[in-house]
Amino acid sequence: MPRGEQRRESPQPAGPQAELQQHRAPRPPSHHPAPPNYSKRKRQLHQLLDIHNQNPKQTPMLFGPKQTILHGRLSEERQTQTDLAVHKGPAVSVLSTQTDPAVQRGPAVSVLSTQTDPAVQRGPAVSVLSTQTDPAVQRGPAVSALSTQTDPAVQRGPAVSALSTQTDPAVQRGPAVSALSTQTDPAVQRGPAVSALSTQTDPAVQRGPAVSALSTQTDPAVQRGPAVSALSTQTDPAVLRGPAVSVLSTQTDPAVQRGPAVSALSTQTDPDVQRGPAVSVLSTQTDPAVQRGPAVSVLSTQTDPAVQRGPEEETNGRGKTERDMGK
Repeated sequence: MPRGEQRRESPQPAGPQAELQQHRAPRPPSHHPAPPNYSKRKRQLHQLLDIHNQNPKQTPMLFGPKQTILHGRLSEERQTQTDLAVHKGPAVSVLSTQTDPAVQRGPAVSVLSTQTDPAVQRGPAVSVLSTQTDPAVQRGPAVSALSTQTDPAVQRGPAVSALSTQTDPAVQRGPAVSALSTQTDPAVQRGPAVSALSTQTDPAVQRGPAVSALSTQTDPAVQRGPAVSALSTQTDPAVLRGPAVSVLSTQTDPAVQRGPAVSALSTQTDPDVQRGPAVSVLSTQTDPAVQRGPAVSVLSTQTDPAVQRGPEEETNGRGKTERDMGK
């Protein structure tokens, strides 16, 4: 053999050098070969990943809706799911969320914000930037966009809102609709309270008015004293042992609540009979579990007291209300 050919044949080094050359050798097509104990699904995903690594531009979308190829790696979409204890349907949130409360007949849909269904809570309270809630026994769905609304558990009709929201108490006969800022008419209230940019309510048997500016205030029906708020709101429910204080966002304390609810920037309430808490960020919502009427706030929002029957009763043109006609 000529000398040149012998030089071309480099002898295989022994010892650590041989191990180094083995490490530098070209890798097989799969950078992450599937171990033998992988399931059939995982092996299939590894094969698809190899196809993508060899020809990324022509890789078809062979993955399911919750899997994407990101920089040559499989990544789960950031979608969240919760299966609450007594909850018949899951609550899903991914920037836009959906809730199916446990006994709810109709779904509640929200955009750009999220939804929560507490496990045994009769009516959920939800808010994150913009929120939507459909309590468990609600007959109709509540739909909201950019800002949200709550429908108490036994509500007969849905509450619809745009940009700002409104609430329909549990036994309320008709929905309340609001735009930009919202207002509520408590159950036995003789006259409605209307507000723009900030809202106010005067519950039915309330002895004193509730006043608010730029933010909203609620006074439950049997409240003995007024609740006053400016830029942020405050509520003193009727039988409430302690006050609820809030700053820049609003807070509500249902009538039988034993302790105060405090909030800053965003608010939260945990009524003492509530089965599940309602938590909110930046915009707030509360639906206490046994509370007959939810309290809602989204930047400037309004609540409907627990036993509210509905907005001001319409007259028949001769000064008689439907209630008078019934008599």
